[in-house]
Amino acid sequence: MKFPVFAKAIQKCGIVLRSYGISLTDILTSDNKNIFDNILNFLLSLIGLQIGLVDLLTSIGVVPDFIIGHSIGELICGYADGCLSAKETILSAYFIGLALHESKIINGSMAEINLDLETLKVMCPSDIDIACYNSSSNFIVSGPTNSIKTFLTKLQANSISIKEIFCGYIPFHSRYIKPAVAKSEEYLNQTLPQKKFHSSKWLTTSSNEYSNTIPLCSKYYTNHFLSPVLFAKTIRSVPRDTVTIEISPQNILQHILNNYLYSTVTNVALYERTEDHNNEIFLESIGKLYNAGLQPQIANLYPTVEFPVSRGTTMISPLIRWDHS
Repeated sequence: MKFPVFAKAIQKCGIVLRSYGISLTDILTSDNKNIFDNILNFLLSLIGLQIGLVDLLTSIGVVPDFIIGHSIGELICGYADGCLSAKETILSAYFIGLALHESKIINGSMAEINLDLETLKVMCPSDIDIACYNSSSNFIVSGPTNSIKTFLTKLQANSISIKEIFCGYIPFHSRYIKPAVAKSEEYLNQTLPQKKFHSSKWLTTSSNEYSNTIPLCSKYYTNHFLSPVLFAKTIRSVPRDTVTIEISPQNILQHILNNYLYSTVTNVALYERTEDHNNEIFLESIGKLYNAGLQPQIANLYPTVEFPVSRGTTMISPLIRWDHS
């Protein structure tokens, strides 16, 4: 919250949510470790943070040539692409979360599995869906919590690399989302523009065959959360001399990007949700962007200095010493 542009973005989203009885600042700064068990809090914190990060990048002159969203990230793509306003984006997160919260969705889990597709299909239980196709040997599965746990135990016994992914107990990109589809469309129709098409720089990961031709409407997003994510197919379009910037607070894509994009691509994780030093991590990431050849305008992160300064302002020259040894 120390950067004015980021704080302003959070405040802007907070004002929108206030009329629904929600404090975004309280969600983001809460010490309650279980606060994200509520799918509304989970989605609002994720999308609110990313709206702030997009605004921060824009303020320092870092504007993307291409945008790719992974799962829930398709929502923030609408904002980064200019299709949706901050209000429309945060309200979309709210209404999707509300529909999921009010619908009879099973208690679900998701997990990342490092395995080739054919073997995964053979081993995967019938009540678990492949939710995300991340690469030729990395997939995310989604399904009932008990089934996922049993499956992961079996995989670990066979020395197969797995990782549970927190999803607010909602099995995204699976058949189990269907009970929330109608309500989600109804709610989203209240906020989303009906005739807005995304630009060519947004490389969608949606599996819907009409995803590049239908408007960015309620049906687009409900279909997306019900269908698998085709991330591997989309990242094939990333050129050799690219700098990618991941703005997910969990940085779940870094090892995929590092292992499956060209070795000449620079991958930078902009943010990491930790208890301390978030600002330092962010600034270190901005430094990596500079080293990669970008020209971020760092001064824009801070309030403008008004000159002349008052007579009582402490000078920094006495604090600087040269080591002549």
